[in-house]
Amino acid sequence: GLLNKGILYFYGRDFSFRPILVLNVRRCINAKLNEKDFINLNIFLMDYAVDNLMVQGKVESMLCIIDMTSVGVLEVPTGLLKKMMRLLQNNYRGRLFKLFILKNPLMISGLWAIAKQFLEEFTVAKINVVRNDVKKLLEVVNK
Repeated sequence: GLLNKGILYFYGRDFSFRPILVLNVRRCINAKLNEKDFINLNIFLMDYAVDNLMVQGKVESMLCIIDMTSVGVLEVPTGLLKKMMRLLQNNYRGRLFKLFILKNPLMISGLWAIAKQFLEEFTVAKINVVRNDVKKLLEVVNK
């Protein structure tokens, strides 16, 4: 099934015991997921996290990593990523501690530099677009 394809999975916890959710965009593209399956996979894993990986009053948010290794700018499944973000915003509000977009195409970094000017500082502080230097990620995970 979809869980065994390594598209979206939990990879341990950070220094504050927050679960780390990883989206491997290359595997998502290769699997040729339709929107319904992708959203259902997100819902299943998020519900699992809320029910089993979080502790009320202690661990209530998670770290998300979008791994874009070997993904060209024209391959980015923007429709699926938008649906995922909309799902998380509407149904799991306040669950995101930080989001890291890793190994992204250069154009994504440029678009982020423009887009973040239109977002609230609170939101911008949660999102880190990182091409090759993962020091920020390691600081959050290992602190």
